[in-house]
Amino acid sequence: MLFCSSACRKRCINSAKRLRQDVESIEALLAKGTFKYREERQMKAELSRLEWLLSAYPESCVVSRGNTGQ
Repeated sequence: MLFCSSACRKRCINSAKRLRQDVESIEALLAKGTFKYREERQMKAELSRLEWLLSAYPESCVVSRGNTGQ
């Protein structure tokens, strides 16, 4: 993907990184499994929303789970 400037590329990478961190934190909370049904449903809905937002970013911006460097 081509960006208009390095600043735009960095904003894309940073935004995708923040979304990925949010996804990972919700997944970690869900792994504990100590929530009421309604709370768990709300967390899963938020997880789905974040993953949907993350899917709009180009693959070059999305930092994979194992790759934290640039």
